[in-house]
Amino acid sequence: VIAIATNSEVYYLTLYNSDICYIAENIDVFVNELLLFERFIEKNTLELKDNQDESQLTILANNFRNELLKLDQNVFRDDTESTFWSEVCEEIEYGILI
Repeated sequence: VIAIATNSEVYYLTLYNSDICYIAENIDVFVNELLLFERFIEKNTLELKDNQDESQLTILANNFRNELLKLDQNVFRDDTESTFWSEVCEEIEYGILI
């Protein structure tokens, strides 16, 4: 479930284990993040579809992280808290989304 808090921040809620993950500072930023993700996956899936190298995937994930940070400086909050986009970046690194 995607939820918007009273302070306009967007969160991802999982109903089965009650996790709450930060997504974006507001809905407009979230939409831009989704558009960025769509373009990023579309471009890189074509380039790496049959030739996924671990170092290439790490570079891709880092590039995506940097682009996300341009949209929202809080996208990863801090290293101890998992966020929606940190999970997505991890899946890019493991080759799950590419």
